[in-house]
Amino acid sequence: MATVRTSVEIGSGLADYEAEIDVEYRIHPGFKGTYYQPPEEASAEIIAVTIIADDGTKYPAPWLADMLCDDEEVLSLCLLDTAERYEDAMERRAEAKREERMLGDD
Repeated sequence: MATVRTSVEIGSGLADYEAEIDVEYRIHPGFKGTYYQPPEEASAEIIAVTIIADDGTKYPAPWLADMLCDDEEVLSLCLLDTAERYEDAMERRAEAKREERMLGDD
């Protein structure tokens, strides 16, 4: 599981306000498909949402997780976050290999 931070607008009935949240999510990688089974795209599943107050206090918000479970914008953000984490990991791996080769050449 991973976590991404974003902000959302929450309507309370009396007024709307923007809240900063941490979204804990799980990625389902999808499936390329076979002759018998159709392909499935990668998807994100929201596990938990935490509201972050102005003073940094964190409040679990299961009701907000339920509200956001089908929100395409938040789910897309989770998929994008995962892609960026993967790219960063590949860059670190490539850099480690370059350093290893340079140390081996000395």
